[in-house]
Amino acid sequence: MHQTLPGVGRSYFNMREDPHEQNNLVDQFPERQSELAELWNQWNAGNQQNVLMQAYEYQKARQDFYKSLYDARVKQAKERKPIVVK
Repeated sequence: MHQTLPGVGRSYFNMREDPHEQNNLVDQFPERQSELAELWNQWNAGNQQNVLMQAYEYQKARQDFYKSLYDARVKQAKERKPIVVK
């Protein structure tokens, strides 16, 4: 089994010695990467996908909602008369 990450490909890193993932060790340890990929896929098969956070329409509606709230607050601030202290 060869697990491939989008935009990354197959990878295997020593996170203790290489926390910034600069040295891909997959060619040196292909069996270990395959073993870990299989464990990941077994675990991930039981997870439910978060369709709301991944859906473009949801993200767009969410961004539009918060922008409308922000725009309303900016408008209120611009219309507010300055406080005068006597």
